Amino acid sequence: MLTDKLKIKQQELGLNDTDFARKLSVPRSTWRNAKVGIRKPSRRLALKAMGMFPDLTADCVSFLLSDDTTITNDKTHVA
Repeated sequence: MLTDKLKIKQQELGLNDTDFARKLSVPRSTWRNAKVGIRKPSRRLALKAMGMFPDLTADCVSFLLSDDTTITNDKTHVA
């Protein structure tokens, strides 16, 4: 799962939630909510992760192509 792989990356880099979110250019709350399971990762988070961590491209593409996410009015909604 994408979130699990991102948690591993965060741990490998030794970054706290604020710094990891900053590295991904997403709000801390976006990362934290995905990390603890409050919300599924956003499409934006997946796209940012793919750009930052090329080795996670397959995981990000799989997530982006999953049936769990749809785009409505340029915002992410979980079906």
